[in-house]
Amino acid sequence: MSPEDTDRWPEGQEPALRRDDHVQSGRLRRRAEEILQSQAPDLEGLTGEGLLDLAHELQVHQIELELQNQALRETQLALELARDEYAGLYDYAPVGYVTVGGDGTIARANLTAASLFGVESNGLVGEPFRRFVARDDQDAYHFFLVRLEASGRETAELNLIRGDGSPFRGRLQGVVSGVDREGRPGWRVALSDVTAEHETRETLRLVVEATAPVIGHDFLRTLMRHLARLLRVRYVVLAEFDGRRSQMRTVAVWADGDWSENCSFDLTDAACGLAAAGQTTFFAS
Repeated sequence: MSPEDTDRWPEGQEPALRRDDHVQSGRLRRRAEEILQSQAPDLEGLTGEGLLDLAHELQVHQIELELQNQALRETQLALELARDEYAGLYDYAPVGYVTVGGDGTIARANLTAASLFGVESNGLVGEPFRRFVARDDQDAYHFFLVRLEASGRETAELNLIRGDGSPFRGRLQGVVSGVDREGRPGWRVALSDVTAEHETRETLRLVVEATAPVIGHDFLRTLMRHLARLLRVRYVVLAEFDGRRSQMRTVAVWADGDWSENCSFDLTDAACGLAAAGQTTFFAS
């Protein structure tokens, strides 16, 4: 669009940036006229040559101001682009980002955090962070804040609550971000859902605790039962080959939450038989 075309916008429908420029220009002009009236220049005694020099200096100064104004416009545009890029990176980061004020309320949160808690994009702002901590972990949350204030940086895992009341395990990586007027520290936190990781660790812990006091056949059965839970599978089969590796007999079979009877089966042309013979085997179905 040419400069001439920019002057053809209907009154009141100019682009927002252009209207703002007009408003700002009018304010500056009125301010300049006020200053000029209070500081009237003394032009007495100036010759014609002096007036020409003065006019030249004014023109040069005007061009300098226009160049400065153009530089400011370009800087403002660059800042707006950088702001938009940062906002996109912030909102769609792979982890949730939450800023908490000194009073414990959420001052800012990205879209990932809102999604983790199952609320609208602005559904976290203004809410106390404590509201999203499970009742059983309120004390753990308190001591997390104590350690965070003391060290400036702290990590903890807490049981958190979504907007619909469903629980999940969250990892909080917090850092202190200054204090408010009352001297209370605010903090920022990177938040991620580690429910699956937590459940795996808990299951492994249960496996170790459950199998530690048992030996022999009971050890294997206990291990199989907990492995089924860990791997989230319906069946776990423990079997042994015969001397020729042509047949296999089960030692224990965990199926659909209970023990099944042992059995023997032929390995000829079976997937287990090919694998037992050291062959790489793939079945599409």
